Amino acid sequence: MPAIDREELDSRVEQIHDQVVAWRRYIHANPDLSFEEQPTAAYILGELQKMDTEGRWLHMSQPDSNCVVADLKGGAGDGPIIALRADIDALPVEELTDVPFASKKKGVMHACGHDTHAAMLLGATKLLLEDAEKIKGTVRLLFQPAEEVPPGGAKMMIEKGCMEGVSMVFGEHIFPLPGLTTGKVGYIQGAMTSSCDSFHIEVIGRGGHASMPEGAIDPIPIASLVVTGIQHIISRRLPASKCPVLTIATITSSSDSYNVIPDRVTLKGTLRTQDPEVRVRTRRYVEEVVSGLTMSYGATYSCRWIAGYDMTVNHKSAVDVSKSVFAQVLPSKDDVVEFKECLYGSEDFSALANCCPGNFVGIGCYNEAEQCTVPNHSARFKVDEAALKIGVKVHYGTIHELLMQ
Repeated sequence: MPAIDREELDSRVEQIHDQVVAWRRYIHANPDLSFEEQPTAAYILGELQKMDTEGRWLHMSQPDSNCVVADLKGGAGDGPIIALRADIDALPVEELTDVPFASKKKGVMHACGHDTHAAMLLGATKLLLEDAEKIKGTVRLLFQPAEEVPPGGAKMMIEKGCMEGVSMVFGEHIFPLPGLTTGKVGYIQGAMTSSCDSFHIEVIGRGGHASMPEGAIDPIPIASLVVTGIQHIISRRLPASKCPVLTIATITSSSDSYNVIPDRVTLKGTLRTQDPEVRVRTRRYVEEVVSGLTMSYGATYSCRWIAGYDMTVNHKSAVDVSKSVFAQVLPSKDDVVEFKECLYGSEDFSALANCCPGNFVGIGCYNEAEQCTVPNHSARFKVDEAALKIGVKVHYGTIHELLMQ
């Protein structure tokens, strides 16, 4: 097939936009937490069944009740399997927006835009079904649960065989970044998002009366030294070009009294890196700091790491596909933003991209006029719904590029 007729695609996307928005708003109003997405998955499955009432093109399954997998096997013959992924889980956030379709579920909100990811993939599916006879190969639609909670839904879907035979995988994420306004897309070749591991450190001393600290081993000043010692790792033991983000987010003690020296202090936080070697080294350095300081002051410790997601690394061959798609579906090269560095959020799309070449694309939705400026994970996070058109076009264009040429 020739290159995409952008005007025709724009018209087709415009015609289904109200439906895409309706899908998004329903999912937004009815959010489900990670690994509790059975209602969302059932809704998506039902909408897919409506698109292909005779079951001619879509072969749907639920390897787990929280997810949906649908294979669209085209009518133009055999070819590769290309996967398109959308995550569908929400966050434990109390929504504080004023939108009429705000969350109906107390303390749960689609504050990261996964409702839009699902809707954009549904929209692309609708267009691809219209062109099913022209597709040579298979489009695998992955509606994935539990991106927000490691070990993540991607790992589960891989274990259940959802990536078997897949040649390339593509995903999208909505971002209200100032440099990524509505209508723009963002990409990077190489590391797109960082790895993320969590740590749980306990500084174990000996409790006592606040008036007699000499009879205790006070873990609080020792823990304070651990906090500053860990920061020393970043500034003095690692190259500036590869510095991770090491954050202590919680400090608690075993006592909440005014006059009791606790017997232990707990530190919790995260380590985010964009280099596998730095990831390993930093974990070792943290252990060395905690061990050395606690031993110096007569205390003991425990240090437990909870492995999170790997870096999402965009493969050159998949990035090249996306760049070709951008040139066809977007009106100007100015609408394509190349990120200059890795984003320090983490994503379990990384697991999918470890199975085969993949590319993870940012869909811009920053719009001051629509008050869509608050970052993901905020209780006031809002999306400029015009951005959904771009996500639909990019998904559709990817399949056109790979399976309809």
